[in-house]
Amino acid sequence: MQYHIEPIRMKFLILLLLTVVGRAIPIAAQDGTWQKVSVEDSVTVAFPSNPKKVVQPNQIAYSLYADGVLYSLAIQRDAADPGTTIEEKRQFYEKAIQGAVERLHAKQVNDKSRFVVNGFEGLEATFVSGHAKLKNPVSMRMILVNDIFYGQLFSASPDSAHAIARAHFFASFVPQIRPAAVTPAETHTAAYRYGQLIGKLAVYGLIIGGIIFLLTRSSATKKNKQTT
Repeated sequence: MQYHIEPIRMKFLILLLLTVVGRAIPIAAQDGTWQKVSVEDSVTVAFPSNPKKVVQPNQIAYSLYADGVLYSLAIQRDAADPGTTIEEKRQFYEKAIQGAVERLHAKQVNDKSRFVVNGFEGLEATFVSGHAKLKNPVSMRMILVNDIFYGQLFSASPDSAHAIARAHFFASFVPQIRPAAVTPAETHTAAYRYGQLIGKLAVYGLIIGGIIFLLTRSSATKKNKQTT
């Protein structure tokens, strides 16, 4: 298994988000009606208003600063090989968190927890950023939807209204596709494939041998009837 996005590239994704934030004009949320955005034909996510979009090769970032709250979503195409195992994904998320924490100059991660949405497992982390543009606590959700990486970022002062907005933003992320079939790690080796080939040949040999046996037996039976 080989990942195509490393911590240094995760840092770039966070920088991309911050660039969007730096250019954004603070706006007010629209009368409680959230705007649903379809991303890569694989997920939908909602923002309090239309987010700003930045596109880079194989990367997309959506960001919105409304009512003192930052909402962001980063997308990295071809982030990992399809069909990765749960354990490989968990290692991937740990690396992604490492890259985000380093890029945002966070001293420590306060909390980490796993979550599952429509069969896909992700990792959520909260921390206090040391970055000048993110002075409020940060919550991040990272998830691989097959081979596409999605990173949600929410930053706001800790109060009950913002906690509701955070829950709404994270809950609005819904994959529209099913998880790809996971191939067991041991099946990736040449030795395993060779063993599979030998097994198939043995089965075919038994089938062919059985057919020949039946044909021979049928022929012998006919001869015995003719002689009698």
